[in-house]
Amino acid sequence: MDDALSACLDEIALEGLDGVTLTSLWLRLANRQPRFNFDLEDSSKEVIWQLVADQDEVEFYELPEPRPDVTIYNRFQEIYQEKYFKEIVLPDIYPVKIIEKQAVMGSCATFDSRKNVTDQIRSSGETIKLDVKQAVDRWGKKLVIVASQELRNRALLGAYVWPLVDLHYCVLERIGRSRGNGELMAGQSSLKVFAMKLNNLHHITKCLAAFQLVDRQIICFKESNRDKIIHCTLFTVKRFFEKVDILDLATKLNSLLKQMSESKSQMLDGDTVRKIMSFSHGRMWKNFLMASREYFIFDFIDYNVVYPDAPRSECYTVNKVLRKIRALKQIKPVDVQSLVQKMSRDSAVKEEYEDDTLEEDDDDDTVPSFVPQQEMCIELPCKHQLYNYIRDQGTDGVQLTDLCKVFGLIMVQPRAMMKTMLKEKLVFYQHFSLGRQKIRKYYAMDIDRTGLENNTTNAFKIEDDESAAVSLLPSVAPASQQMEENISAAENKTAESPLKSHLPDMSELYEECSKRTPEIRKLSKVLSKLL
Repeated sequence: MDDALSACLDEIALEGLDGVTLTSLWLRLANRQPRFNFDLEDSSKEVIWQLVADQDEVEFYELPEPRPDVTIYNRFQEIYQEKYFKEIVLPDIYPVKIIEKQAVMGSCATFDSRKNVTDQIRSSGETIKLDVKQAVDRWGKKLVIVASQELRNRALLGAYVWPLVDLHYCVLERIGRSRGNGELMAGQSSLKVFAMKLNNLHHITKCLAAFQLVDRQIICFKESNRDKIIHCTLFTVKRFFEKVDILDLATKLNSLLKQMSESKSQMLDGDTVRKIMSFSHGRMWKNFLMASREYFIFDFIDYNVVYPDAPRSECYTVNKVLRKIRALKQIKPVDVQSLVQKMSRDSAVKEEYEDDTLEEDDDDDTVPSFVPQQEMCIELPCKHQLYNYIRDQGTDGVQLTDLCKVFGLIMVQPRAMMKTMLKEKLVFYQHFSLGRQKIRKYYAMDIDRTGLENNTTNAFKIEDDESAAVSLLPSVAPASQQMEENISAAENKTAESPLKSHLPDMSELYEECSKRTPEIRKLSKVLSKLL
């Protein structure tokens, strides 16, 4: 009985903050893997209802409108030509609306409009007032069961709760709701429902993968709205991950090696290789090149070397320059099975997620390099915690990189939150110049502005105009004016007497110029011509 209750609570928790209707719950339990140990007859449904309704970890809500049932399907049921599967487009019954409430994380479009009816189903003494038939007759498909935050965290995150922000959690919630089917990065039914730029979505999924909350693999599918096969990444919660072998890489590698051996030059150009391996997406092509570096070289080679029988006019350009073409050349016997394993495992796919904007090492995903220096409070929204930290810093100010290090965030997260705070007039920023580098610091609106002005030093100069260019240090401006006068006098003197012997002090003046700022150094080029 405990196993049946755990399975029911798990299915309810996986539906997220939106909750699940009774009819959808029966469908989820009937298709649960491993198989649910109850036959879903009327008597069994009543027993399940009594078990679930008695739990304090779930609550019952009435929706404004009836919700359609979930559609149970298998994304990989039909694989065509052992290469791809067809995209299945289903109506989205869970619209995205990120909730930013205290102690509540998730997405729910009816969060503010639904009505809590738990007291009408369960009394304070944990006595069940209605049976399942009465509940269905009264509310029908308007009744949803919602798991507590702790229960939903346990289903998605496991025993350890990672300090995820609201947007990360909602993406993970969406992936978990899809169970073994996972969520795609492309297509009509995909993570694009979050209506954000793909590079931002990429950062979020990368963070989830680094925390080992999701697994990813590259698969092929045919879009439903056009006749095109594309490669994209499939994300699945770790507990539901199952490797999908759609591409027969071993057969394609053997075909590639056969055509390469039949070629006179024992080489093939890049376009031919991509055609043989069916690499229509750059990720798969780059993945192949990285995994096969032990066996192949892919570099620019003379056209007549790759194609010995090609006519001279084809080998040379109009300007009589020998053409070069990128070609693949085998350097040692290929272990096909070993190469297929390298291309298939997750570490090879992981290379596609390296981002130069993040200074982190992704070689080991088990220990993220952006471990937060300060623990985040899961009951308080992330934006509030960032504002409290900025306010505590006072006149010292905070940079975006500081927020990333302290809270373990990636750059796109605090940047978006700062834009929101600026619109709400919670914070303001000022530009500082340190040499050639210009930095931006954020301050809370309620700080002492007098203390901020006194806190500036000669190394940092506040720019009144936020859009102005980097200003020079105060001591440089007079020297710049004096230097222009010296150069003007030197040019006049050179015009009267162009001999270098008539300019005995120009070398000293040139050395002095070289020590000045870049703007003055440009003026010294005139003197270098004279010397």
